Amino acid sequence: MLKPICLRTAIILVCAAVSGVAAQETQKSDSKPTLPAKYEATAFDQTGALGSKSIGLTIYVNGLSSEAEIRELRGVLKDKGQDGLVSALQKMKDQGEISNFRLPRTYR
Repeated sequence: MLKPICLRTAIILVCAAVSGVAAQETQKSDSKPTLPAKYEATAFDQTGALGSKSIGLTIYVNGLSSEAEIRELRGVLKDKGQDGLVSALQKMKDQGEISNFRLPRTYR
């Protein structure tokens, strides 16, 4: 199973990547991206925690955070660090989920 700190980092990176894709789509067409959206990705473990293997991920996006929520989360990350950000994210309404092809558990 993924270590908690690795999982947190992976979730944050995936959220940032999905936000970037959504922002690019919005900038191109001046409209919101079509939701729900599904993305598939492959993550590679560079530290050897998973035996230097790749993991297939499916990312489901059901909603986007507002600009106010994004500003709030930036402030939490700056003031309270990664653990504070994870805590704040856990209190928010789910906007999607990440599922892993190798592990039976789905992360929301």
